[in-house]
Amino acid sequence: MLTDTAGCRFIAWQRMAWEQGILYDEAMDEQLKGVDASGHLEEILRRARREYSPAERLALLTRQEDLYEECVRQMGESALLPGAARLVKRLRQQGLRLAAVMTAGVAGQVLTYLSIRPCFACMARREETGDQLREVMERMQVKPADCLLVTACGPTANLACGLGIRALLCHHSEGEKNLLRRILAACNQSIDGGKHAG
Repeated sequence: MLTDTAGCRFIAWQRMAWEQGILYDEAMDEQLKGVDASGHLEEILRRARREYSPAERLALLTRQEDLYEECVRQMGESALLPGAARLVKRLRQQGLRLAAVMTAGVAGQVLTYLSIRPCFACMARREETGDQLREVMERMQVKPADCLLVTACGPTANLACGLGIRALLCHHSEGEKNLLRRILAACNQSIDGGKHAG
């Protein structure tokens, strides 16, 4: 994972709720992690002093998305996790071709706004991760066995393996240098770009 926009999601829900006179705090945000947008809104509106029509609910969802997009765009380079830009640039210096698979919606767009965008040969943004991976292989004209997916998400790694793509599971807190070494080792390269023996 290269970016983190979770803070923007919280800010957007909090501001939308505040505009309706509803308290939305970190505890509620934590409770609603993993809940889809409609369910999220329903839980917030349980605290409201009045009923909302279906049209008003739709308008609130749209407002929340607009606030989220505004926040993501304002984040700019600060959306990148520490060391992410250096890691991507080092991988390019090693001669590796990079592609990005991104979530649908605003969160998936953030990478296209950032300075590391030119480091990627292609970016895939589709609803389904499997479709994104297939698109990347098609556009880059590579076979599954020639690809390595680096992800912090276990189910995504499992999906890649099911498609014949090697996967490297990392953690958000993993240091840049250690991750660089692990990626290069998985690609059978040393830190200086040479091939490992064997």
